[in-house]
Amino acid sequence: EVSVAPQDIQRSWSLGFELREPMHGRQDDVLGLAFGANTSHDDALDEELVYEAYYRRFFNDKFSASLHAQGMSHPGGDPAEDQVTALGLRLQFLF
Repeated sequence: EVSVAPQDIQRSWSLGFELREPMHGRQDDVLGLAFGANTSHDDALDEELVYEAYYRRFFNDKFSASLHAQGMSHPGGDPAEDQVTALGLRLQFLF
């Protein structure tokens, strides 16, 4: 018999897309969105929902910046944890 830890994922799915030129005149910019869920083997744990959104702005062929928002509800399936959110800024310089 195989032992299964409560936090082991029984089912997982995700869906995402990337939109190029999300605004007229910004042909190199990119908008991305993703959403997913993880379900545990343990029925006492909630479904863990995850999401991500980002916008990447190209200023020229050597420099771009992107804003990121990532979040998770019920991290680890813990019903006592509501929401975790992380915001980030990524800068890319090409030499």
